[in-house]
Amino acid sequence: MKLRTIFMSMLVIAALTSCNNDDVDHHGGPQMADVDVAYLSIKIETQPTTRASGSTERPGTNESDLKALYLITFDEHGMVVGIPGTTNYVTMLSTSSTTPEAIKVSKNAKQLLVIANPDGMLKNAINSISVTSSFSSINAAITGTTKNEVIDNPNSISKGFTMINSGPDEEAEGKVTNLLIDISNSLKDNEDEAEANRVPVSLERLAAKLDLQEKPGGATTKQEGASFTFGR
Repeated sequence: MKLRTIFMSMLVIAALTSCNNDDVDHHGGPQMADVDVAYLSIKIETQPTTRASGSTERPGTNESDLKALYLITFDEHGMVVGIPGTTNYVTMLSTSSTTPEAIKVSKNAKQLLVIANPDGMLKNAINSISVTSSFSSINAAITGTTKNEVIDNPNSISKGFTMINSGPDEEAEGKVTNLLIDISNSLKDNEDEAEANRVPVSLERLAAKLDLQEKPGGATTKQEGASFTFGR
């Protein structure tokens, strides 16, 4: 009888081990437990115009269009938090709405990063996010934003500018230190409650526009041998 009890215990342990292995997606890493789920809803504050931080230039047509939104959540240490019930670490919304539907997030999520219309190196960095990613690694890709969006016709950017959420307004020369949005008190138990308590997200372009025009009467030069010295 005692031997039979030991044998049954071993079978139970083996079954539990098998169940744990089934929870792992071998193509995308460990799956987040669905019991960890919470809901988050945002309200984009960028329409009908956008601007670059610290800039007062007038916006052009279509530059504030939302083509795709990428939402990434982080814990209190700045590490990426996965989406419950999936092997994903990013929520992508193909929407032009400034009030998209609530999304599923982990209850461990404390901070939020929102990126609109990414391209080039930044989009590749987003698609490569994994369990080991941090805000620092994603932030490093922001400088790789493709230059195509700033050499295109500045009065009609049909594909939309790459935009990212901002913190409080700062002077142009100020250093942004609080880019991530605090959502620690904004997670809800269901979608309806989340949509009734939306988190405001202000988006700003990563690039400012510079428009050059030829001087009437033609260009002029300084005297021969003149030069400029640039310093920091």
